[in-house]
Amino acid sequence: MSTRCQIGFYENDTDKLSKYKTLIYKHTDGYEEGILPLLIPLVRDFNKYRNSSDWEYKAAQVLYAFMDATTKYDKKNEYYNDISKYMGYGISRSIQCDIEYYYAVYPSFIKVYEAKAYLSKLNMSKWSLIQTIEV
Repeated sequence: MSTRCQIGFYENDTDKLSKYKTLIYKHTDGYEEGILPLLIPLVRDFNKYRNSSDWEYKAAQVLYAFMDATTKYDKKNEYYNDISKYMGYGISRSIQCDIEYYYAVYPSFIKVYEAKAYLSKLNMSKWSLIQTIEV
């Protein structure tokens, strides 16, 4: 079974969790070990060279990096085909009901939440904060 997640991007460190600007949906490998090793260094590097609150460009770079890494992995392992290249990622306007993890990318930190323990994934107030990472 896939471990689905979403990555939300915020303009200000004080924005409420529900006030994301955009969301990336990832269909597989959404657990911490599948997300954080790429997300943390990318966001830190982005913040070093760009405005850390530039959520539009940051979200685009994160999506590109994850898609590029997946494509390289799939080609190496001969999973890549004409159908798979159009699957696995999406841009969302709202929280998906099937996610297990949520990554809130603020200008200065990333908050990691577990959402899988709740029947209503859409109730963000019931999610469990796992960790906060300074970026």
